[in-house]
Amino acid sequence: MIRSTQSTVKALPERLSISIGGFSGPCYSVTFKKGRLIYTYSARGPSGGEPKPEWPLDPKLRELMGLEPLPGPDEIQPSAEQWQNFRRTLNRLDVWCWQAKYSNPAVCDGTGWSAKIVYSDRSLVSSGDKCFPGRDGRALPLTGDERDNTFEKFCRAVGRLIGREFH
Repeated sequence: MIRSTQSTVKALPERLSISIGGFSGPCYSVTFKKGRLIYTYSARGPSGGEPKPEWPLDPKLRELMGLEPLPGPDEIQPSAEQWQNFRRTLNRLDVWCWQAKYSNPAVCDGTGWSAKIVYSDRSLVSSGDKCFPGRDGRALPLTGDERDNTFEKFCRAVGRLIGREFH
């Protein structure tokens, strides 16, 4: 029993904040606070920049605009096994070698993302704008035709951890 507890502790991050979203697509965010994950989701309109009524997310700005308050974010308590699987996937994808910043200035609209994951023995602080990390941390522009799905696997791992959509 002690061994299981120790491996669970190692699987829990000290800090975690991951977000992804695009100009014309949904936005997702996961933050680790007080032993739980806080998940927020917001959809954007199909016309590219036209936000659905849930935008903006900032409650004060919504109030100033005369919009209804949004329902609160989901609080998620992953199991020890989910945390362990997440950490194993991070190690397998070698996210620890990702660059601090990935960007593709050739594209005007696209997906932006950020990831800050801190464990006692390793950490990742990385973000991107229309560009993603591939195998070995190399940059993969959104316009590239290479079939490296490293970042996609990372997003699926986040989705499994939270039991919700994240891409």
